[in-house]
Amino acid sequence: MLFGLMPYQTLFRPSLARWSTGAREICHSSRFTSLFFSLGKVVPIRRGDGIYQVGMDFASQKLNQGDWVHIFPEAKVNQAPGMVRFKWGIGRLIQESKEAPLILPFYHRGMANIIPLDERNENKRWYPLPCQKLIVIFGNVIDAQELLASCQRKGLDYRETRIELTRLVQTEVEKLRQWTLNAAGSGSQ
Repeated sequence: MLFGLMPYQTLFRPSLARWSTGAREICHSSRFTSLFFSLGKVVPIRRGDGIYQVGMDFASQKLNQGDWVHIFPEAKVNQAPGMVRFKWGIGRLIQESKEAPLILPFYHRGMANIIPLDERNENKRWYPLPCQKLIVIFGNVIDAQELLASCQRKGLDYRETRIELTRLVQTEVEKLRQWTLNAAGSGSQ
């Protein structure tokens, strides 16, 4: 559904489409889903295998080739009101890039109403409910070069840098989440 936010011409020029990471047990659980998500340039990630696995290596390679790589840094479907700690894979991708990437943080709210994954979804349906409200907000582009320079000034080692980069990106996404909560509370959109 989020792919629908992209300009229409990306559908006809696959080179413009983003690569993404997706849980192997969800996106690549059958021949049909594997084919569907592979055509959508979704790289399988095995949950629990850490940041040094084949799928993350592939995502890093694509980023180093100048491709757009979209990740879900919570590494799970989170329909709770708050955010969970971002996984360090995002820090690894930033840190190991040949050229510091540009990061476009975004936050979305409302997927829990479109495809609820709790007791409201008794029949375990995976199709979206129509006419539900979805809010998607994009933040300002972050130049990772500035984040990397900040880590270097602090004298952080490799592991500490990866953790700090992840924390900095999560902070930016948390700001977007707070903005949407404040906007919803004030009645504006």
